[in-house]
Amino acid sequence: MGYWNSKIGKGEELGTVGKYGLGNRNEAGERLLEFCKENALFLAKTYFEQPERRLYTWTSPDGQHRNQTDYILGRRRWRSAFQSVKTRPDADLGWDHELLTATVRLKLRNTQQKKKGWKLDIDNIPEEYKTVIKRKLATKNIREGNSEGIWKALKDTFKEVAEKTIPKKEKKNGSTWMSQDTLRVVEHRRQMKTEGNWAEVRKLNGEIQKRIRKDKENYLKEKCKVLEEHNKRGRTRDLYQQIREITGKPKINTGSIQSRAGIDYIEKDKIIRRWKEYTEELYRKDTKTYTEVQEKAYTQEPSVMKSSAGNSWK
Repeated sequence: MGYWNSKIGKGEELGTVGKYGLGNRNEAGERLLEFCKENALFLAKTYFEQPERRLYTWTSPDGQHRNQTDYILGRRRWRSAFQSVKTRPDADLGWDHELLTATVRLKLRNTQQKKKGWKLDIDNIPEEYKTVIKRKLATKNIREGNSEGIWKALKDTFKEVAEKTIPKKEKKNGSTWMSQDTLRVVEHRRQMKTEGNWAEVRKLNGEIQKRIRKDKENYLKEKCKVLEEHNKRGRTRDLYQQIREITGKPKINTGSIQSRAGIDYIEKDKIIRRWKEYTEELYRKDTKTYTEVQEKAYTQEPSVMKSSAGNSWK
């Protein structure tokens, strides 16, 4: 494309230019800035504080003039991936521009697509399933043969008919209780982050939290209704399955405790033994302790007196 000779200069632009520019902006710099805003790009070099000798990227042949005219552009969504951007004045290039380098740390994602899982919708078993099962079982001779052969024949029959007649439903990964409206607001916030509109992002953060709390409450209410229905009808398996969906998988306690010598114990038997030692030390009676009693000086109260008037006691 040729040389732009763009000078961005000092002056922060939200989401596009950082605080660490150099020099004054020229007309080509204005065009470069407009190009970045239109394409959601940022000038990576201006976001890292460096000594001045690492800010300029061009030096005149006589060594009297220096400017910052070379930049590395990046997508705004990858802003946090850039670790540093700086020039290398000691590089032997043989021309008047300095070598500009960037350190980028990326976490690559596995592009291998997983097959979508599915399971049979046993809550909506059609009448066709019962009819076909009866017809299939009528043709099977399950009175002869060993138990293993009979079991295999029955299993294959039920599996074949179920896959053909019972509708399937996809397994959903992640949180299934968030509403579509909430997900749209989350996507809008992601777009605002990309554009660098942090004021709108902060506003959307509060709105998303309110929506999530409301969605979670509605989800738990619906789950409680389902649990009550399963409990009334005596569906124990379905009841506990719904409870597991709400509570999640049990977490293994991987705690540790230190011994007297400061060694960490993670084995269960050692942890129990250490707690036993600690408890015994805590409640062991110390025979060396004593209580010092100090007598305090006090004035003795007068004894009960008999009043001369009316023979009353005081």
